[in-house]
Amino acid sequence: KENNSCCYTSRIISQKILCKSRGFFVSFFYQKVTMIPKPTSHFIGLSLSSDLFLALFEKLSWYIDYYDIQMSLELQRLDSIHITLYYLSQTLSDRDRELYISFREGHAELISLSLGELSYFYQDNTPCILYISLWEVEKISLINQQLSHLFHHDDIIENWYSYIPHITLIRILDPDIFALHRQAIERIIQDFLQDSIDISLTSIISLYAVDCRIHPELQESIL
Repeated sequence: KENNSCCYTSRIISQKILCKSRGFFVSFFYQKVTMIPKPTSHFIGLSLSSDLFLALFEKLSWYIDYYDIQMSLELQRLDSIHITLYYLSQTLSDRDRELYISFREGHAELISLSLGELSYFYQDNTPCILYISLWEVEKISLINQQLSHLFHHDDIIENWYSYIPHITLIRILDPDIFALHRQAIERIIQDFLQDSIDISLTSIISLYAVDCRIHPELQESIL
């Protein structure tokens, strides 16, 4: 009998943040998703503190709002900054839950990471996702391999791709519009990376529920 715990009530808290950038006061909504009623998928990931990324997101959000390009560039949600490790199904089986809990108990320690470089995923030679890489590729890839051998969810297409540890920042919905702003956006991110060069991130393994029907996509750590 399957534990149907994905059918719970949804509640979203929106916190309005006011920041000053280039002489302008700008507001954007930091959304904390407390529950997702009907997940479209799940994944195991490394959860990261949003504190380090707050200044970067303030600047990116200001830029996107100022140039009115929200329909062309989709900023990742600040409250769900993470590194995806392995994809799971829409409905979690009891076996999936038991395997995850057992795996996390064996990997309960915090994992230290450092930010790498700005990079892109491409589709048909066109950039579609802007992300930050991590220097500890081998360490994170080993966890991905362990999860793959444990869960065997080869039916999920996302698990077919070559694994590249990354932190998604922006989904590029209109490459032509992005091309007009690419240099300025990259400069914002490069400045952030330069300022964060000596900062070590701490992360912990978490189970996430996803609702891709909402944009930006809802991703909540549930366990």
